[in-house]
Amino acid sequence: MWDDGLVEDLKLIDILRKTGATSAFAISPSRHKTVRTVNDHRGNYGELVSRAELKEFADFEICNHTDTHVDLKKVGVEETKREIVEGRKRLEDIFGREIKGFCYPYGVHTPAALAALREEKVLYARTTQSGHFSHQDNLLLHPTGRWNEIDLEKVVETASGRLILWGHTYELKNQQNWDKVRAMYSLLVQHPRVKLVKFSEMVRSP
Repeated sequence: MWDDGLVEDLKLIDILRKTGATSAFAISPSRHKTVRTVNDHRGNYGELVSRAELKEFADFEICNHTDTHVDLKKVGVEETKREIVEGRKRLEDIFGREIKGFCYPYGVHTPAALAALREEKVLYARTTQSGHFSHQDNLLLHPTGRWNEIDLEKVVETASGRLILWGHTYELKNQQNWDKVRAMYSLLVQHPRVKLVKFSEMVRSP
């Protein structure tokens, strides 16, 4: 899964289409304006695509990332619920389909967020805490690791469970990084031990 709906995601989408791979994208809809905007003023975190450019993501799985990418540790119960509900509703209006998944901004999950997700009957939610996939709680899916932090060939050969990778395309600073991502998807598509599926196909229904 790739987070935030960045301009660099458009290049990634081209790679996905050419390799026949799939992925999921976590998007906070109210952050996307009529023009491209800075992702985060704290540093070099790329640009967000415009609202019109979100149509390029339509062929892929979309996850709610809250409405405004709020830090859930810093808001109360009502604001948490509003961010989750509004984010999902706006994404469903944009893409014209049910949005089943969620991705915690900054990887942070709180009791209020978990309660709101359960109340809204969200199918799954992904953290940023690397760990083994577990069906114990679909709302606390821990990824295997970031796209650049694991030995993918070794993991594919030895793993017996699910593989979840995540990252941000602003991290792809040079051609070497892009070549690595292209090779990663080519490996996943062609390897006989790997089946690429959507999150909604991976988790158990409640």
